[in-house]
Amino acid sequence: MITGEEYQQKYNQIKTVQEWINLLNDNSVNYFELTQSLSNYKPGNKTFWKIAEINGNWEFKMNELPAPSAPCARHPSEQHILEKAGHTHGFHRHATGSLTQKIVDLLELENITAYINVQPPGLVKNLHIDSLSCDLKNAADLEFDKEQRQPKGYPTMYRIMVALTDWQPGWMFQLGVDQWVGWKKGDIIAFDWQNVPHCTANASFVDRPLLKITASAKNSWIQDCINSGQPKRFTL
Repeated sequence: MITGEEYQQKYNQIKTVQEWINLLNDNSVNYFELTQSLSNYKPGNKTFWKIAEINGNWEFKMNELPAPSAPCARHPSEQHILEKAGHTHGFHRHATGSLTQKIVDLLELENITAYINVQPPGLVKNLHIDSLSCDLKNAADLEFDKEQRQPKGYPTMYRIMVALTDWQPGWMFQLGVDQWVGWKKGDIIAFDWQNVPHCTANASFVDRPLLKITASAKNSWIQDCINSGQPKRFTL
């Protein structure tokens, strides 16, 4: 069994993005223990921030979704643990459509990866900490920033969630010991993806759609909103 200190030693030896991906794919590594050993999260830490609202007379329609696309492949270091616990992928991933791509284009972002995550009733996304490995494959040859867990020299990468409909009872989104609930259509949060264990579940009777975006900001607006506590307002 690998200790937290040994995981730290393995992590400290990484020099490139590809070496980070290789570590995650190492069969001797437990993905969950590795990412937990790198986390600075403690209960009471701030886990997410409302950074923006999208106003306007727009409406997301489930029946206009593109067909589901293949989910990001799991690392061998996590696959057998999830199978043993009986976890599925936990949601269906869809490419952006006309409306959701307009939202992505509106938000003054770059280095973008965006998908719609639809969680049907009864599905659960297991507790985990993000690695961004699926978003970094095109940057595999770049030097790795071990502090921010992204390519060195990149602007800060954020993971943000855009509410496409109003929250409904039974939709659960847990970040650390906090819960994101009561959201309104157009609400946008950023969360501490490097450190915070998070999970979702749908105990309602209707699908839960969220737009997940991984990107950097074209200017400092996201960090400014985090620092000030004042969300930016967009209109679509």
